[in-house]
This record gives sequence, C-alpha cells and structure tokens, in this order.
Amino acid sequence: MPPDTERIRPRQETDSDDRAGDRIESSLADLDAQAEHLRGRFVVQVQVDGDKYRTNIYRSTAAAERAVHRANAAGKRAHVTLVQLLPVGVVVGLDGGRRG
Repeated sequence: MPPDTERIRPRQETDSDDRAGDRIESSLADLDAQAEHLRGRFVVQVQVDGDKYRTNIYRSTAAAERAVHRANAAGKRAHVTLVQLLPVGVVVGLDGGRRG
C-alpha cells in the first residue's frame, strides 16, 4: 500500500506495559529507601580555595584528609566542614520519573 493509505492500528496495552510500570514503582521505592538510609549520616565537605565552583564530599575523614594534603601540596588552602545529610526528595531521570 502507498504510505498515504496505509492503515495504522491503535496501540494496544499489553501485560508487558503493566510489568514496566511495576518496575518503575519498584525502583522509585528503592530510591526512597536509599534516600531514607542517608538521613542523618555525616559526611566531610572539603572546599579548596581557587576551586570556585567545586565542593567535594567524602564519606570518611581519611579521604578528606588526603584531599586537604593534596590541596596544601598544590599551594592552596582547604576548608573542612562536617555535614549531616538530610535528603529532601528523589529525582529520577528525564524519562518520565518524578521529582521530589
């Protein structure tokens, strides 16, 4: 048939569509659980003078200390802050997820 007379069938919902929706809901629940797991955790923030827009977050003081030593070796000052995490929402990719 020529393209202008070709019949187009409407899309029919299938069981696989339902399973895809279940997977999305499951992954959202997993992300919510992970965010809740982070609530109240402490991390160490290191900001290096001269790195105008960059702040590094470390889960251990040893890693933060190494970052400070690297900054000092490069002739820069580093500022260290202890930070407590408070997740406020979950952001899912641009493929139709939700934003917290």
